Amino acid sequence: TKKCVNEDDGENLYQEIVKADGVIMGSPSYFQGVTAQMKIFIDRVGFLALARGRKDFAEKIGGVIAVARRSGVSSTCNQMITFMTAVGMIIPSGGRVFAIGREKGEVAKDQEGMDSARHLGKMMVRTIVVVDGLRRTMVLRIQKSFEAWEHRFNLVDCLQPFDLLPEFFGLFSVSPVRKVHAKTRS
Repeated sequence: TKKCVNEDDGENLYQEIVKADGVIMGSPSYFQGVTAQMKIFIDRVGFLALARGRKDFAEKIGGVIAVARRSGVSSTCNQMITFMTAVGMIIPSGGRVFAIGREKGEVAKDQEGMDSARHLGKMMVRTIVVVDGLRRTMVLRIQKSFEAWEHRFNLVDCLQPFDLLPEFFGLFSVSPVRKVHAKTRS
């Protein structure tokens, strides 16, 4: 495994992301882009992920939140989304949130921004549940295919996407397969 040359908390942070089902990145907009700290995170974690073959974050669910006084949220979100797609993450519908505020506490008064953030959280949980269900179903179908056809594997029969969809619609109204916990850093 490739190792980061900097001996700090970078590897621990990387491993926290590897263990997570989903990641929400957030940054205020500074001059139409992410903060220097977020850029360092993107560069460090991104290069490690690329050096390790892009597999560690593949199919993790990601979303972004950008905050600005007036402008820059779109380009700020795009920087974070570009990182997520570069390392193979899945961005659900509603995967980016804009919030407006200048002074401490103002963002909480941005009703549209707060509603969008709640929607992002819901869509991420739904996407995590669906992707997890697809993985489990694919493993079961592949195992059954091997057994039924004496280890002759028919990829087309096992990967019919429209055949899989009806099995997952019920997951949205039923309790999730597993609990998804939000974790914040302090």
